[in-house]
Amino acid sequence: MDQPALNDVTELDDIRDFIGLFCLGLLIVILLPVPGAISQWLGI
Repeated sequence: MDQPALNDVTELDDIRDFIGLFCLGLLIVILLPVPGAISQWLGI
């Protein structure tokens, strides 16, 4: 029996590409500290 390769990489369509970039951006925002000017502006 032929089985598909386990390391098969599918092409990213625009929706999956956007979701991936959004998740990376969200991770960066969570991990980086908030700059002082922005925290003063937000009242944090």
